[in-house]
Amino acid sequence: MHPLFPKPLPDETVFSLLCRFHLLSAQSSFKANTLDMMGVNASRPSNELPSFLPSFSKVSGIPINQLIHKFTSVHYYEPFMSKECFKTLVSGLANGETSNLQSKLGMVANRMMQGQSLKFCPQCAASDLEKYGIPYWRTTHQLVGVNVCNEHHCQLYGVPRASVKVILPPQCSPIDCNNIDYDLTQLIFDEFHDNSFSYCLHKLRNCYENQLSKLGFLTTGRRIRQKLLKAYLRDRLSQLSATSKAYQLLHSECGLGRYPECLFYLEHCNHQPLKHLFLIFSLFGSWQAFKASFYSSVPNIDHVERSSVTKPIEWAKGFELLNEGKSLRQAAIAIGTTVSTLKIKAQQKGICVDTRPSKVFEDAQRAIWRKLFIGIDCKDIASTMGMSVGAVEKVLSRYPDLVELRRKIRYFSKRQKHRQNLTSSLQNFKTRNEIKTALSSSYIWLYKHDKKWLYEKLPEAIPRQQRYSRRSKK
Repeated sequence: MHPLFPKPLPDETVFSLLCRFHLLSAQSSFKANTLDMMGVNASRPSNELPSFLPSFSKVSGIPINQLIHKFTSVHYYEPFMSKECFKTLVSGLANGETSNLQSKLGMVANRMMQGQSLKFCPQCAASDLEKYGIPYWRTTHQLVGVNVCNEHHCQLYGVPRASVKVILPPQCSPIDCNNIDYDLTQLIFDEFHDNSFSYCLHKLRNCYENQLSKLGFLTTGRRIRQKLLKAYLRDRLSQLSATSKAYQLLHSECGLGRYPECLFYLEHCNHQPLKHLFLIFSLFGSWQAFKASFYSSVPNIDHVERSSVTKPIEWAKGFELLNEGKSLRQAAIAIGTTVSTLKIKAQQKGICVDTRPSKVFEDAQRAIWRKLFIGIDCKDIASTMGMSVGAVEKVLSRYPDLVELRRKIRYFSKRQKHRQNLTSSLQNFKTRNEIKTALSSSYIWLYKHDKKWLYEKLPEAIPRQQRYSRRSKK
């Protein structure tokens, strides 16, 4: 243990301790001396999951388990991940193996991480300066979704994370927050400091569904009214005054059909805790109300049996499809995995993978645009031009007007197809019911999208009083 290492302050982060140690020890260079002592080479010392905790433990004398559980944000993730994943998280921090930890835990896929700013409360900084002689970074202020201070009811400021610089909170004036910002932050604080809460994934869903039923978001068949629920969540998001990137992403995912569906239909995945916490806040109002409802809910036995059995991925089938000439996307969809995962597995097995270029140059972009303009399918364009479907779709995404044009082209193409299908066979039938039975797909499509034309072409309707008349008995 280094003799000049400072005593940890309440709720202090590892990076804050590191900065204060550097200032007390009067090292000439933060990068060359202090960080070198901790074994920090390429990683940023202010990261949420630091890789230098083993070295930091030796220098500071603080046990590694205490560092992990009291000076990092691991308990923010614990309630909403499996025990195996949480063990992976703790083990990675204890061994200093954090290079791909965020990817393994699904944090990168969720696109909700701590970001490029360190957050602080101006009133906390002023109070710490008066009480301890120095302001410091608090762990709870850095949690994803926390934008206000639950102690002083003011918005948090952000300071850009520097790669290898000593940073401490500056002094500035506070800005008040509204009640909904404070209530949401209080719920996140309560969850973070609640070490007694434990649960199982299937019971969490059952708790959600019980509350959704009470609030009228379930049908009589226990199906979620997703459109109604998403409108409610978007309204709650719009009431927040602190518009962080995390909440902006939640708002966009509500519109894209990804949230909150992912929490109900992809339970086996690791979701950013904020996705759960915001749903809990919107449905229950507080962490205490959620816990009371959770412990009183009865798990659905049928759902437990379904969710506990995870279908294994048939890698051999995927490799066989690739050898047959199928694309990575087709093979990945067939076995239920991602394109990138199947690609890595195939390369490990020595299977030749068609790595078509994803970058599209200007001349190729123009050719793709012309084909897209006349409504050619993306798969056909990719096949003829020798590139991936994703590369073609990337070009398409740059032209929103083109997307709408292609939608209209598809509509008119389908309309023409179903009209011809119907008119070519009309003479073979006498009644509408016969046509509906024989040409069901065309009949239903036209009934939904081209009803006026359909009724003009169909035979005259049989009068209602004659439809169910029975033949008189002889």
